[in-house]
Amino acid sequence: SLFLSLSITSHLIAYRFVDLMGWVVIPSSLTYMACFVIVDVLSTFNNRIMLVAIMFCEAAANLIMMVVTNIVIELPSPSFLSADKSFHDVFKPIGTMYWANLVGAFISLFVNYYIFTTLYIRYGVGFVISSVVSSVVVIFVYTSITDYLAFYKMYPEQAFEITMTNIITNVFFLILFSIPAKHVVSILGKYNRREYD
Repeated sequence: SLFLSLSITSHLIAYRFVDLMGWVVIPSSLTYMACFVIVDVLSTFNNRIMLVAIMFCEAAANLIMMVVTNIVIELPSPSFLSADKSFHDVFKPIGTMYWANLVGAFISLFVNYYIFTTLYIRYGVGFVISSVVSSVVVIFVYTSITDYLAFYKMYPEQAFEITMTNIITNVFFLILFSIPAKHVVSILGKYNRREYD
């Protein structure tokens, strides 16, 4: 449920940019990079079928959120609701982000899973290094594709800058979340071993 909550939150806040000392930052970098690390944590204890099921649940949950919000914003509102246009402006682009993310997410999460499990499980590379390497490779491809599809039509002049900044913030948050996730994997690994002893 944490994974789904973070994914849905990422879609809801993806178009709300923040200006941090002249850098246009997408706050969903924080929440969606947590999703990447959660997939790595889950990859250490689950097989590919379980992760595919989780990714399909993520896609379905985001689709439900997108369809419901788009239906609701198209329904007539009472005259006293002065923020009606704001709801439309905030929620209408979610559909574009959803489809861009769906294409990028399935490709990237499978590639991330393959690289991570190859490094961590097959070759015994440490969790943090496996997580960061697998995710950084994916981030460069995934962020470039999804940001282009999601932002180019709306912000053609700023799309390149937004994408580059998003890559940097994605890598930063990924590293930030991977370090404590290593300890989570260690604790869960000890608990898992006790269950089977």
